[in-house]
Amino acid sequence: MSYCMFENTVKALEEVLEKMWEPDFDPDSLSSYERQAYDQLYEMASSIHASIDEIEERKYDEELAKQDEEDDE
Repeated sequence: MSYCMFENTVKALEEVLEKMWEPDFDPDSLSSYERQAYDQLYEMASSIHASIDEIEERKYDEELAKQDEEDDE
């Protein structure tokens, strides 16, 4: 299942974003259950952003280390 996990999630999030961009969207009008999920999604999005930043920083550091090794040769 993990082979399509990101693809499926992106499709679902596209639907969420479409809804959120509707001019009359108001999270306060959601049911309590949906509002709880909305709030969880907000927290998850913040965590995803932080994780992506960490991954990109690690990749950058690895690339710098690789370049340093090549320069030392």
